[in-house]
Amino acid sequence: SSCIAVEELELQDGQDLVVLDMAAAPGGKTTHIAQKLNNKGIIFACDSNSNRLSSLLFNLSRCFVQNAIVLNTKAEEINKLELQFDRILLDAPCTCEGIIMKDKSRKKSRNLEDLETCSNRQKKMIESGFKALKPNGLMIYCTCSFAPEENEMVVQHLLSDYKEAKIEPLSYGMNGLTSFSK
Repeated sequence: SSCIAVEELELQDGQDLVVLDMAAAPGGKTTHIAQKLNNKGIIFACDSNSNRLSSLLFNLSRCFVQNAIVLNTKAEEINKLELQFDRILLDAPCTCEGIIMKDKSRKKSRNLEDLETCSNRQKKMIESGFKALKPNGLMIYCTCSFAPEENEMVVQHLLSDYKEAKIEPLSYGMNGLTSFSK
């Protein structure tokens, strides 16, 4: 299911696009992007956690990715690069509620403070990404959490602050919420 986010980026074989993966490690989605582009264009793969960069670099090497630039930087500070991107993937760091079935410890290892911390960071990340998006570009926001604070409320934050932002229909699954209020 995590590959659906890459599919929604509407990438086609050999396109010469500039793509940003804002939270790239360990690299599964980044390698999928490279595969979809047939190693054309440029992928900027960012991750702020230096401990996770080795897995990202390993996976890029293992999959013979030739069009990626790896950056150890915070996604919320991506605008400092002064680059514009055709496509942006933000699979935001979250509380990971969606993996409770695989990891039962998640049920008790997170609290409301964690949720608030993640939500606040996600809002900064989605704003930063949107500011770096070229006009008519496409940005995909996703998490593995099901909390509205990490999903609908983050998207609603972007829609409220940036009138030019809009929700596009999905190719897969069911249509999500188009607005959210507490």
